[in-house]
Amino acid sequence: MSADACDDIAELLESLGFGTRGIDIFTTVDFDMKGELRGILVEAANPGTMVDALIDTDTVGVDLTISKGEGDMGRLQTSNLSFAIFKALDLQTDVTVDGTDYLCIQAANTPYEIKRDGRYYRAFRLEVTRYYGGITA
Repeated sequence: MSADACDDIAELLESLGFGTRGIDIFTTVDFDMKGELRGILVEAANPGTMVDALIDTDTVGVDLTISKGEGDMGRLQTSNLSFAIFKALDLQTDVTVDGTDYLCIQAANTPYEIKRDGRYYRAFRLEVTRYYGGITA
C-alpha cells in the first residue's frame, strides 16, 4: 500500500493521459512552490485523514490546482483541463494504484476559478477513500 494518496492520484492522472509526472503533473515534493505552476499540482488537503476502523478504510482529502498559462487562451485551457480531470475522477470506484485499493474517489466540489498575478487557476478537492485492511481466513 502506498503511504501517500497524493502520489497515487498523480500516478493515476498520468495513466489517464493528463500529462507526465514532473513535467505537467506535480506533487509538493516535485514542485518547489517558487515558480509559476504550468500544469497540475496535487497536494494533501487539511484536515488530514478520517479513519473508519470498522471497515478498515481511511478518507483523505487531496487538492488539485490546475493552470495552463496566461491570458484568454490559458484561461480556456485551464478550464477545459480541470473539468476533464473532474469528469474522469469523480465517482470512481474500486481503483487500484500502486498496490493501494481505493474504494471511492469523489469530488468534494466542482472546479472553481482563482485569478492571481494575472494568471488563471482552477482548483477542486477530491475525497479519496482507501482500503488498508486485509481479508483473513
